[in-house]
Amino acid sequence: MGLAYSVFLAAPLGLFGLYIRLKLEETPAFKEHMDKREELEHNKPQFTLLQMLRVQSKPLLKCIGLVLLFNVSNYMLTAYMPSYLTGVLGMSELSGLMLVMVIMFIMMPLTLMWGI
Repeated sequence: MGLAYSVFLAAPLGLFGLYIRLKLEETPAFKEHMDKREELEHNKPQFTLLQMLRVQSKPLLKCIGLVLLFNVSNYMLTAYMPSYLTGVLGMSELSGLMLVMVIMFIMMPLTLMWGI
């Protein structure tokens, strides 16, 4: 029963709020900002995907390589290594996770250096 009362109360309030919002005008400062933004967007050079790939292929390949390098090593360490260390090498679970944590702390500054 409470839900039905909520709907009967919320629906008219929502419609009233929508009516007021549609009737209000934007402030002059907001209109000016949107006009400037639209002009900047209109004057921006337009590139197709193929043009962008041709012009920016080297930086794009660098980015893909860095992301693959980081993601593969990160997921290997966080997902595979703990189970490998405990299941295959016979380390305790705590030791395996601590080793992974130490390696992750070493990877953090290395990732920053590779990014630079």
